[in-house]
Amino acid sequence: DGINDEAVFAFSVVLMGAGSAAQVEIYDLSGRRLRRIEERREMSAGRYEIPWDGLDDSGEVVPPGLYAVRLGLDALTEGTGVKDTHVTTTIAVAY
Repeated sequence: DGINDEAVFAFSVVLMGAGSAAQVEIYDLSGRRLRRIEERREMSAGRYEIPWDGLDDSGEVVPPGLYAVRLGLDALTEGTGVKDTHVTTTIAVAY
């Protein structure tokens, strides 16, 4: 019906890094990764809005339920004082 057909994961990155990839990974509650979405930029700092259409990596619609979402940035953080470049949260899918 075109209503609420995608989720948008919005976050800001303040850590500067050339060629770093921001990603969203969707997992079921058994820990199996269903989808990985990546966005790569020349400079990683800035605001990201990465959409997820409710599909897994094979293009199938995921069933209704609760999913773990891992948002992250693949970046070298040595010497920056940054301990973790990934955050985990949850999302519910309903039809």
